[in-house]
Amino acid sequence: PSNLVELALRYLDTGSSSEMDKAFGRRFKGFSQLTAEEAAEALLRKATTRAESEQPSLALMPTLACLSIAKEMDCQRLVLGARVQLAETLGLHLQMADGTRSLVETDLPACLANEDAELRARAQWTYARILLSCSDKSSSEDLEKVLLWLARAGQDADAAECLGLQTRILYF
Repeated sequence: PSNLVELALRYLDTGSSSEMDKAFGRRFKGFSQLTAEEAAEALLRKATTRAESEQPSLALMPTLACLSIAKEMDCQRLVLGARVQLAETLGLHLQMADGTRSLVETDLPACLANEDAELRARAQWTYARILLSCSDKSSSEDLEKVLLWLARAGQDADAAECLGLQTRILYF
């Protein structure tokens, strides 16, 4: 920080930067930029927030951008997280549950095998709600399946210490 202050003061004194000052400043530029993983995670958080808003369709762009970055980085955790978010947005918020059920069922084994408990919880939470949307509400077998996935999601949310997600699961 003191070096940055010194650079700023020199710039204020002279009104311009010398080549040495510019080179010095470039060393700090990398610290202010987000890494690709941080950017993808930020996009996924933005998508989650937008999906729960009054215009859930606005979640699609940050979700797809996150998916693109995650695939480019070959980060399986973020790819799966983006796909779960995409399934939630399309299936639950945009009422396309039948079409997204197969997407979640395809990704669910990889999500469950992942070490990230929050990812597992979100995948199970999303799957349970999609199952409920697609199920025959009068069938006790369908409802028991939903309750099983909700319980599993709650356990992983507890393990990941995701209080907000755990609260939503318990309330549901």
